[in-house]
Amino acid sequence: MTDTPAFPAVTATRLTGRTVRLDPLVVDRDGAALWRELGRHDDLWTHIPSGPFATEGEFRTWLSDRVVKPEMVILTATALTATALTSGGEGDRVGGLYFLININRSMGVVEMGLTLGPALHRSTAATEAFRLLAGHVLEPAAAGGLG
Repeated sequence: MTDTPAFPAVTATRLTGRTVRLDPLVVDRDGAALWRELGRHDDLWTHIPSGPFATEGEFRTWLSDRVVKPEMVILTATALTATALTSGGEGDRVGGLYFLININRSMGVVEMGLTLGPALHRSTAATEAFRLLAGHVLEPAAAGGLG
């Protein structure tokens, strides 16, 4: 019988690329911007078992309830340049959430999810954010990843 490898703990950490930055969610810092980009857009919640949300307070409560779960890591996605966004507009703006969910260290399992505001849909920043997070999960621990 072989021993199961010790998979490292999955923690929220900043990941920075050329067009996007992923930061650990801080509800007090990010809640209002995320409400504007995600919470008040009912159509973004069609295929998600939460939401839509009637108020910003309800949305913040939903975020707060999740950010403390040990089997979940939530990162905000901030496009660093206006050209990285679908709609142009201002860069350096929180525009979505990326999730590592159902983390099971003993089995070496983690699922990835995301919820993106309209400005990040089909954008360079959204694609790069997914690549950064997948790379972080799959890279060997010796190289700074979790795999």
